[in-house]
Amino acid sequence: ATVRYRVTDADNIMLKIYDITGKLVAVPVNNEYKQKGTYEMKINLSQYPAGNYYAVMSNTHNKVQTVKMNVVK
Repeated sequence: ATVRYRVTDADNIMLKIYDITGKLVAVPVNNEYKQKGTYEMKINLSQYPAGNYYAVMSNTHNKVQTVKMNVVK
């Protein structure tokens, strides 16, 4: 799956992936400093069952973006 997220101000970023039950399944970006801009990241979810997942991006100012992903097998 490819996740696209936007950083509105340069900041430390967290990107976490949750399953439909709210269980954390991956942390592809862990407190990394990112400049303002739009980013794309490929995330391998092949080891997880088919279904809906949520990519949640947050920064140190608690700005949050959530993207719904559907994994099909």
